[in-house]
Amino acid sequence: MKLLNPQVEGTSSAGGYLVPQEFFAGVILLLNEFGFARKYCASVGMRTNVLNVSTLTGKPSVSWTDENTTIPSSKATFGRLTLTAKKLAAIYPISNELLDDANIDIYNTIVRIFTNVFAQEEDTQVFRGAGSPFTGILNTSGVLTTYLGDSSTSGKTKFTDIKFDDLINLVQSLSPAQQRGASLFIEQNSLTDLIKLKDGNSRYLWDLTNSIMPSIANAQGLNGAGLSFRGYPLVVMPNGILNAAYDSSSHPSTPFALFGNLKTSGCWFGQHGGMDVRVSFDATAEGVNAFTNDLQMLRMTERIAFGVGQPGYVGVLSTSAS
Repeated sequence: MKLLNPQVEGTSSAGGYLVPQEFFAGVILLLNEFGFARKYCASVGMRTNVLNVSTLTGKPSVSWTDENTTIPSSKATFGRLTLTAKKLAAIYPISNELLDDANIDIYNTIVRIFTNVFAQEEDTQVFRGAGSPFTGILNTSGVLTTYLGDSSTSGKTKFTDIKFDDLINLVQSLSPAQQRGASLFIEQNSLTDLIKLKDGNSRYLWDLTNSIMPSIANAQGLNGAGLSFRGYPLVVMPNGILNAAYDSSSHPSTPFALFGNLKTSGCWFGQHGGMDVRVSFDATAEGVNAFTNDLQMLRMTERIAFGVGQPGYVGVLSTSAS
C-alpha cells in the first residue's frame, strides 16, 4: 500500500470533518463488509514464514479376495502444499493538531478502517490473486472448470450471459461428497443479472424458484442476505472481489464464480500473528519526517499466507473461450 497524504485538521476531507464544531461525537463508517477469506477458508497459525501442509493426492484401493490368497497391498499417496507468509503493510501519517482537537478516538477509528481495507485485499488475493503474492482459488491449477453455456466453445464470453442452468452445471461439477457443506460464491453484479431473468410471461424466474427474496440495501446496489440456490448457501460478495472488471464486453476464459466447501477442500489461510500497529514520532516516510512536520505515523502490518490443497474439490464458473 502507498503512503497516504498526512491527515490534517485544516482540510475537511483529510481530517477536518473529524473535528466538528457541534456535531455528534462519532464517525459514520460507510464500509463494505469483507473478511470472506477468513470466514470460509481453513485457518492455520504459523510460527515461521513457511509452513508445509500435507495433502492427499491418491487414495488406497481395496480388493475382494478368496480364502488363502495373497492380499494385494495398497497405500495412499500424499503431496505437500507450502504456505509462505507475505507482508501486507501501510503507513498512515496524522497531524498532532488533528489528534489534539478531534472529538473521537482517532487511533481506533483508523485501525477499524484499515482492518477493513486489509480484509478487502485479503479477499481479492484469496479469490482471484494472479500469483503476486498469492494465486487465488479462481486461478489455481486443477480446479474443476464449468463454462457458460456448458462448453468452452459455446460463444458465451460475456459475464452477463449467465443463466440458472450455468449455476446448476457448476454445482453438479462436484461429486455428492464434495457438495457437503459447500457454498456458492458470486458477486452482486452476477446476482443482479440472475434476478433480472424472466420467463415467457415476464415473470421473474427468481420469484418462481426462491421463497427467500433478496433485500435491496446500501448505496453499492443489491445486497443478498440469507439467500440459497437449490439448498446451497449463496454467498454474495461485494463487486470487485471475484471480478476485476464486470461489464457487458467479451472476456473469454475468465472465471468469476465458484462453488465448494473451502475448508474441506484445503483452502488454507495462514496467519503469522495478528495485525501489528505501531506509532512513530520521528520516522521518515517518502521524504516526510514526522518530527519536523509535527506528525505521528501509524504503521500497520500483517503476515499471511494462502494456498489450495485439494483444487479438484472446488468448481469454478468461467466464460467460454470462444
